[in-house]
Amino acid sequence: MSEYKFRESEKVAIWTADGKKCFYERTPIHYCDLQIDHIVPERISDSELSKLRPLLPQNFEINSIENWVACHQGCNLRKGAFVFETNTLLYYLEMAKKRAAEARKILEEFSVQRENDRLLSTLAVRIEQGYLSRETVLSAIRNVPETPNLRSDPWVISFGVNFLDPLPVDAPERDPELSDWLIRRLERDLAASGAIFQTIDNERSGETVSVRCAFWVFDFDRITEAIDFCWDVLAIQKYSELFGVPADEHLDRAVVARYHEIVDSDSGPIGISACPNCGSNDLEYSSFNNERDTLHFARCRKCGHSQSS
Repeated sequence: MSEYKFRESEKVAIWTADGKKCFYERTPIHYCDLQIDHIVPERISDSELSKLRPLLPQNFEINSIENWVACHQGCNLRKGAFVFETNTLLYYLEMAKKRAAEARKILEEFSVQRENDRLLSTLAVRIEQGYLSRETVLSAIRNVPETPNLRSDPWVISFGVNFLDPLPVDAPERDPELSDWLIRRLERDLAASGAIFQTIDNERSGETVSVRCAFWVFDFDRITEAIDFCWDVLAIQKYSELFGVPADEHLDRAVVARYHEIVDSDSGPIGISACPNCGSNDLEYSSFNNERDTLHFARCRKCGHSQSS
């Protein structure tokens, strides 16, 4: 049997449903240290599984929420392919079954987020290709009644820099330029994933950099694939768990930012997506308001070339 490759969303669902604690030791687990274990081992022999079948729940599957648990790496390594004594095994399976509904609820939320992300990405492509106009999109939005019970409790994902691998050759050599450069690349990759997010804060120690972002619409599995190799996911939890207050202000900013990405397409507010001087796509956009209009600027981070609207 080939080993199952867990999606990040599945890992978060099991970890959260297990109270962010090791299922076996009941001690806290940081997300970056998390592993998912099979109560009935994935590498169990066919003969052993046949003996267990009469005792297992009906329609039991090795790779299912009812057989997955959060644990530390050490616990996972020590257990390996060991099969628990029957009473212990059935007790663990019953515990996993009791929290299965909560894990599925979290997975369903991620599924909705993924579908929202897909729809927004499709919308952006349709506008870019000229099949939809911004006027049509805005008109449709205005005609949709506002939902009074809009949930605005986003997931907050913490990212940390992993300096074990060498940085690209064009990376600045020292702070604060290096930290700014890394954070800009992270935000660029997150935006490219189609997410609606807002950066909340960042910490810099001189030796490492961490960033926390609140996400309303996103595909978590897509995000983990899209971010730079030097960034790792350190933690993920609800905004209300962290701060105890609504995230409405951050949501307003995130929606405005995503609105401009969709309506203005990915060519930026002044209509270019690459530097006309060197061809780099690493552009920094800014705006300036005067008494009559808003002026937009784009500066190439690679060669320094600037262009205005």
